[in-house]
Order: sequence, then C-alpha cells, then structure tokens
Amino acid sequence: MLNFRLIGPRFCLSGGWQNLKKDIDFLLENNVFAVLDLQFTPEDSSLMIGAVTDELEKNFIVYKSIRMFDSELNRDLDGILNEAFETLTTWEAALDKEPVSTDKPKLGGVGNNKPRLLVKCGAGVSRSVCVLTAYLCTSRRWSFDFARNWITDNEDDFLGISHAESHFFGAGIGMDPFFTDKLRKLFPEKGSAFGVKE
Repeated sequence: MLNFRLIGPRFCLSGGWQNLKKDIDFLLENNVFAVLDLQFTPEDSSLMIGAVTDELEKNFIVYKSIRMFDSELNRDLDGILNEAFETLTTWEAALDKEPVSTDKPKLGGVGNNKPRLLVKCGAGVSRSVCVLTAYLCTSRRWSFDFARNWITDNEDDFLGISHAESHFFGAGIGMDPFFTDKLRKLFPEKGSAFGVKE
C-alpha cells in the first residue's frame, strides 16, 4: 500500500493499490476490517471497482468505493462527505460491538490488535485525509485545526520512515487547497458549526 500509516488506534490512511494480492495480505496483517476507497474518480471504469470489491470480499474485508476528484471538480462534495460519514459511522459502531482480541499485536508489536478502518485514495495525502478529517470533525465535534493536528500527532511511522517524512501535514504535504478551505469554513476554531457542546 502506497504511503500506508496508522492513525491512532482505529484508523489508517494510504494511497493506491500497488499489487492487490500483496496489498490484501498487508491489510490482513494490519487488522484492517474495512476499506473506504476514494481512489477512483467518476471517470474510472466500474469494472475496476468490481474487481477490487470481489477480491476484498473473498478475504472478509468490508469495502466501499466513493468516486471523488482531488479538487473542486466534485459536483457534490457535501454529498461525498455525508456518504463517507454514514459509512464510517456504521463501521465504527460495528467495531465498538466487537470483543477485543487478546492476540499479540502484528508487525513486531507495533500498533494494536484491534480492527482498523482504512481510508485511502490515490496517494494517501489529499482525498483520504480530507474525508478522515471531515469525519473526525463531525463525529467528535472537533474543529478542522484540532482534527488536522490530531491526525499529525497520531501518525505511526512504523514502516521505517523518519518522523519528519512520515508526518505528511508536518512535511507540508496534504490536502488539495480547495478541501482545506472548505473544511476550515465548515469546522472553524471559533463559532463551531455544532453550537455549544453539551
């Protein structure tokens, strides 16, 4: 998986499929329960998505693809973010009902042994980060800046990448500016879109 990294105890971000069989083995080794795939654009063939879906289902990995561009070309970005929110909310609720495994963590003790949710796109730095950030802002009632900082602070660089290189926000790599502006307006630091927390 291109640019794969763990984000806290529950999430992962990554880029595109490189070798589907090896990528699936890698996901299984890292306890990935479900994949929200934003790699495909509205211009891509449904046959590609069908092939990925079939292979993941054979390996008992839940899969959903939402077609998304990496820019303002998305006709209904709000609809995409809402669909992603509903999907991730359903998956998180399913994970919350699962008993915690007592098996040893994979990959030499890195991470944890709990099931994870992967949000992925082409490179793992823009569409996937946009959707995970929006999800965290909505589900946790966080501001954009708080969610962005939480993702940066909770990136695991277990693949042998240096700390500075593995933290994409910190390295200046990140979301398309259109996504950043959109999320910053939706989830401001002051005057939260959610009102006062109860």
